[in-house]
Amino acid sequence: MKLYHGSPKDLKVLKPQQARGTNEFENTRSIFLTKTFQNAALYSLGKTLKGKTAFALPPNKLLVVGNYTPLSEGYVYEVNVDATKGIWNQYSYDKTIKVFKKTKIKLEDYKDRIHHVKNKEELFKECLREKKKWLNLQGYSIPRLKFLESKPNHYLNTILRFLMPRAGEWAWENKILNEYPSLKKNLLKSKNSYEKEEIIKKYFSDVHCSKNKEIKNKKRSFQREWNKTEDRFMLELFETIGIFFPKNIRTIKAHITLIPICPRNLKDYSFDIYCNFKISQMKAVCMHEIFHFLYFKKYKEVFSKRTQKCEYKLGLHLSEIVPSVVLNTEKFQQIMKYKHKTYEEYKRIKINGICLVDNVASMFERRRNFEDFLIKTDTFFSKNKQKIEKALKD
Repeated sequence: MKLYHGSPKDLKVLKPQQARGTNEFENTRSIFLTKTFQNAALYSLGKTLKGKTAFALPPNKLLVVGNYTPLSEGYVYEVNVDATKGIWNQYSYDKTIKVFKKTKIKLEDYKDRIHHVKNKEELFKECLREKKKWLNLQGYSIPRLKFLESKPNHYLNTILRFLMPRAGEWAWENKILNEYPSLKKNLLKSKNSYEKEEIIKKYFSDVHCSKNKEIKNKKRSFQREWNKTEDRFMLELFETIGIFFPKNIRTIKAHITLIPICPRNLKDYSFDIYCNFKISQMKAVCMHEIFHFLYFKKYKEVFSKRTQKCEYKLGLHLSEIVPSVVLNTEKFQQIMKYKHKTYEEYKRIKINGICLVDNVASMFERRRNFEDFLIKTDTFFSKNKQKIEKALKD
């Protein structure tokens, strides 16, 4: 494919260089390329500012911190290689290129595409705006998380499932009953499952009526606080996993409920959120659940082109470990300082003397990209299937 590389130097060959960017794709040892001559030209001019100030290259624009002016000329190299595509239409190639067409470019031809900002904070905000514009032009968007009030009859089946678990399911009823000790007393009076179900229905209907005003207030505060970091979180998630939401998904729904367990629905992009959560807890759960939607989309994409070794049930267990591992990394901690946790059942599992969660975290740190990470964790879980399954049963 025809691609372009920009550099301030008059090069004889193009060699892979270790880059320092804003995401894992940009932090590889590669030759970085673009689909357009103009973006390559702007990059070549921006690189003349290296060591002087920060700059960024959202599509068709060079953003520069301060009043620094790039040097007057640079070079664009036209190549024809089979390169790896990144999420923002960047490309990388990890081998030396000797055959190319070289063009000298002048600063004066690109002055209208160079914009100055006061500081790095403004640079970051402008990059966010430009990335959102680019997404819209491509038909994508950042889905908006919308908080909704949910009456108990809408999630009654969920309540019953957790309070009356089927054989083989994790017993989480105590997590609910500890929040509602009076319900626990009422259930002691039930003689059979029918009476138990009726007690549960009436109890949560009464609680909802008494907390109706409080839930409405929580809905407003949850929405207000989430909106503050939504764009930054979503864009960081796109770059980390390397995939966007489907083009038709414009809204993700968070149903505010009375239960402290937050199941999700992958088909309709919705999940439950507990009304009594603090703001930090609410944000953490929202991040975790939204992560799941893109995680499973990426998982399906990766294993549609190669054999999946890890069985379905083990794959679900893996999916619960990965969000906390990723969300505890520095970039997401900069969005919100919070210690994301996973289920204690996973922490108790030891593989080669190391906690299962720490094994997954180590593989994430050593990944080439998210696809590489999924393949390695899939193999790891498959290899240690018996140990993991036995530990989960014990």
